[in-house]
Amino acid sequence: MIVNIRGYSGSGKSTAVKNIMSLYNDKEVLITRKHRPLITRLYNTLELNECIVIGPYDDKNQTLGCDTIAYNEQIKLLIEYFDDLKYDVLCEGMMLSTNHTIISELCKHRDVSVIYLDVPHEQIIKQRKQRASDNNRSTDFKHDISVMNNKTVEKSLDKIQNTCNNVYKIGNDKILETFISIVHSPIRKIITENMDDRFHLMCRYDTMTSKKLNDKKFNMELFDVKS
Repeated sequence: MIVNIRGYSGSGKSTAVKNIMSLYNDKEVLITRKHRPLITRLYNTLELNECIVIGPYDDKNQTLGCDTIAYNEQIKLLIEYFDDLKYDVLCEGMMLSTNHTIISELCKHRDVSVIYLDVPHEQIIKQRKQRASDNNRSTDFKHDISVMNNKTVEKSLDKIQNTCNNVYKIGNDKILETFISIVHSPIRKIITENMDDRFHLMCRYDTMTSKKLNDKKFNMELFDVKS
């Protein structure tokens, strides 16, 4: 099952992922990028399948999750790769929340559930102002931009609802029970990974091209495999 958490900037998406990660007894960083976790495996929890988290959730900087991955092609590749290995896959980020394309495409051929954090606009604006103040960036906060971003998130969700039947609109207090209800299923056997699989994944990164990069190759040195 692919689980995408969506919502406005400041709605609590990253906090939701951190709380979900706490459900699992053990975690292992499989691949790092620029010395931060790119892929984290969550495991050793009764009645929950092993789960892959896309992107870092550390304290090194403010950017977390899929927002640390520059290109949609990379995000989609990672989700598909680990979904094929029979992991649950957890992903979030503003880049995903303002863009419906990746999740809409995945919904056509894969099991996808969307958790939308339904938080009032006024509360979001207040939380974003507070976050900017806490980080000594009060002058960076623009109310009009916040409202515009919120409208983009809403439009993206509307489009996803046309292709995805499993959309849950919830408050932050319901995130854990909703996640468990979505992924709770008979334990699946994970297709065993080996080093060849991981190098194959990185090689696919290295040969992937993007119009934004004018068809330049991605730098393979950014990706390190944890043994």
